[in-house]
Amino acid sequence: MNFKVLGGLFVGLYALLLIVSAVVVSSNYFLVILGTSFFVIAVLLGVGTTLLGIKKEKYLNQKITQLEKIYRAKITASQKITSQHLLDSETGLAGEAFFDLALQTRIATAKRQLWPTTVLLLEIQPDNEINKVEYNNQLVTSFASLVVKNFRESDLVCRIGELSFGISLDNTSKEGGVWAIEKLQQTMLKHNFKVSIAVGIATYPTHGFSSQNLITQARLALVKAYSVQTSSGTTSIEIASEDK
Repeated sequence: MNFKVLGGLFVGLYALLLIVSAVVVSSNYFLVILGTSFFVIAVLLGVGTTLLGIKKEKYLNQKITQLEKIYRAKITASQKITSQHLLDSETGLAGEAFFDLALQTRIATAKRQLWPTTVLLLEIQPDNEINKVEYNNQLVTSFASLVVKNFRESDLVCRIGELSFGISLDNTSKEGGVWAIEKLQQTMLKHNFKVSIAVGIATYPTHGFSSQNLITQARLALVKAYSVQTSSGTTSIEIASEDK
């Protein structure tokens, strides 16, 4: 119970005792009036404080409820955004945000183990004549399955764009990255998977000492791979420049 309410009740009881004492003991009308006044004031104080407390408590409860709703909405939105960035629903692969974070860890491991780590940025180039959303979705899903089967279990394969993938190869040189793509190309031919791909390759520590450096260099190489591709159904591979 509120301390102000308790105080009002105590004052009221004291005033009531004062009234009774005045009437019974001395019949002092001044004390009766004084006690009555104290009693009325105490009652009003108690009632007023109680009503004010109830109103304040109701207001606070409403505010708490509103804040809880806002908090839950923000948490739900955050979880949805996080889920969309960490996991791709179409391919089941991890997304771009996870790739960025995982690559930082892999570079740190490479520094401790003193081995190279290679980043491959790979993008599919569908035929412009059948460049439809439904076709692209089916193409990406099939291609993702092919890529995962082609690489090692220790390799990281993520979908980082609508038609692009990021791949991280531990303890692998740039030459090993080229070999892995050539192996993927042979697998595509074996499964009659006719689609053009462009690949940009960057390796730690040759092309950069941080995950962001490697991604940037691999993207520049990917752009160059796009520019030199001559015909459909081919694979264009470019290695990043060693000028960091």
